[in-house]
This record gives sequence, C-alpha cells and structure tokens, in this order.
Amino acid sequence: MKQIVHYLPDWEVYMQAFFVFFVPYVIWKLFNHIPVAEEKK
Repeated sequence: MKQIVHYLPDWEVYMQAFFVFFVPYVIWKLFNHIPVAEEKK
C-alpha cells in the first residue's frame, strides 16, 4: 500500500505536465486551423 501512495504524487505531476503541454497545443492547433478554413471559403 505504501508504494501505491508513493506513486500518487508522480501521477499528479504527469497529469499537470500533460495538461500544461497538451491544452496549449490543442488551442494553438484550433487557432492555426481557423484562418486556413476561412481562406478556403
């Protein structure tokens, strides 16, 4: 049980890093895609 509790903070760090890098990437992709869609219209 102590090993599982010890790994929990690591998961929080991985989840924070995932959101910190993944969310801005998705936003950048969306904003990058909008001008391209407008040009094709």
